[in-house]
Order: sequence, then C-alpha cells, then structure tokens
Amino acid sequence: MIGKLKYIIFLLILGLIFNFFLVLNGCGIIKEQEKENEYLSEMSYIMCALADDSNFYKEVCSDVVSGDISLSGHKETTKKLIEEINSFYDQYLELDPTKKLEVAHDLLGKSMEHYLNSCEYLQKYVDTDDKADMAKYFKEATLEWDQGDIYLLKSNNELLSFLKSEGEKYQKFLDILK
Repeated sequence: MIGKLKYIIFLLILGLIFNFFLVLNGCGIIKEQEKENEYLSEMSYIMCALADDSNFYKEVCSDVVSGDISLSGHKETTKKLIEEINSFYDQYLELDPTKKLEVAHDLLGKSMEHYLNSCEYLQKYVDTDDKADMAKYFKEATLEWDQGDIYLLKSNNELLSFLKSEGEKYQKFLDILK
C-alpha cells in the first residue's frame, strides 16, 4: 500500500512538473508573439515612412530640376530630410528582431546604411556653395539613395514573404506593406 502511495505521489509530482513546463512554454510562445507584433509594428512604420520620404525626395529633386523650387528651398527641405532619416535610424537601432525576422531586419539595416551615406553627401551638398561640388555631392547622394531604395524593397519583400508564410495572424501587416 505504501509503495502504491509513493508511486501515485511520484506520478502527481511528475504531472505537476510537466504542467509547469507546459505553462512556461505557453507563456514563452505568447511573449514571442507579442515581441513579433511589436517588432512588426515598428518595422512597418519605419519602412512606410522611408518609402514616403523616398518618394518625397524624388519629387523635390524633380522640382529642383524643373525649377519649381529654388535651390535654397531645396537645401532647407534636404536638412529636414536628413533629420528624419537620422531619427528613423535611431528607431531602427532600438528594434530587436526575432530569429524569423533577422533577414528582413538586416536588409533594412543595409538600406539605412545607404540612406545615411546619402545624408552625408546631402549634408555636404547643403554646406557648399560651389556649383561643381554641389553637383558631385548631389549625384553621390542620389546613387546612395537609390541603393537604399533597393535594399528597402528587398527588406519589404522578405517581410512580405514571412507574413504570407504565417497565414492570417499577420494580415494587418500584410495590408500595410502592400
């Protein structure tokens, strides 16, 4: 009788331990899901804002070429753009991707590097009055900006691929990024 009681107590303890680990594992899954949602929200915001800035940048450059905006107006707009890109980079650095999202995160990082390089050239463009230097810096800035756009698109495609593979639980992010 005492042997059976020990055996039953042993099984109960094992059951409790098993349930405890199930609960911990379940909490881990929930926390991972929350982390992914938070990350996706931040990343989607940054990517959409960068896409908007990129379109705006191209419109302003087109306006300068067509004469719709003055050079001084373009320089002021460029200063604001540089501040925004630096702000987005700071936000990017705060992101903590899950394993599943590291590739998209790294591609976004490469995009940010090119945008920052572009901003360095844009700052030189803003700081100089020499027309030849302005043209050179503007060209370099545009080349870097275009590379940033390419990596932003790659990051977006990687993220879309992940979201599609996860099914409907991330539908709201799919709608944002399309």
